[in-house]
Amino acid sequence: MKSYEELKEKIALFIDEESKETFDELILEVHDFQKNNCEILRKYTDLYCKSPNSWREIIPIPTEAFKSTEKLISFPEKKITQTFLTSGTT
Repeated sequence: MKSYEELKEKIALFIDEESKETFDELILEVHDFQKNNCEILRKYTDLYCKSPNSWREIIPIPTEAFKSTEKLISFPEKKITQTFLTSGTT
């Protein structure tokens, strides 16, 4: 499994179009990373979407999950640069 920094670099290369990887391959790798590094997410996805074959099969996390006292993060907390308290919807 890739480290946070390796995955971050891979995403940057994809955005800069210097990667031969497809969006589907990359997003599935990101999903696996997040699932393996966030227990809350892992439990949720194990119930509803254990092994997606496409990004379209990854189910969204319900908004209620973000209201819990635990943070839904899959990387070192010190890397957080911004926190959003609302989705901005009305």
